[in-house]
Amino acid sequence: RAFKESFACSPMSYLQKLRLQKAMLLLSDPSKTISEVASEVGVNGSGYFSRVFKEETGESPGDFRTRVLHLK
Repeated sequence: RAFKESFACSPMSYLQKLRLQKAMLLLSDPSKTISEVASEVGVNGSGYFSRVFKEETGESPGDFRTRVLHLK
C-alpha cells in the first residue's frame, strides 16, 4: 500500500515502466536484436516483449528503433 501511495502505481507497473525505459535505450543500439533487448530487460520472449512495448508506447520495438535511428 505504501508503495502505491508513494508512486501512484503498483510495484509491477513500476517495474514494467522501468523495463520499457531501459528497452528504449537499448533499442537505439542497432547491433542488438529485439530478442536480446527483451532478455536484457528481464522479459522472456520477444513476442511478449513486443506486445507489451506496443501497448505502452503505441509502436512496435522495430518501428521505435527505426524512428530513433533516423533522428540521429
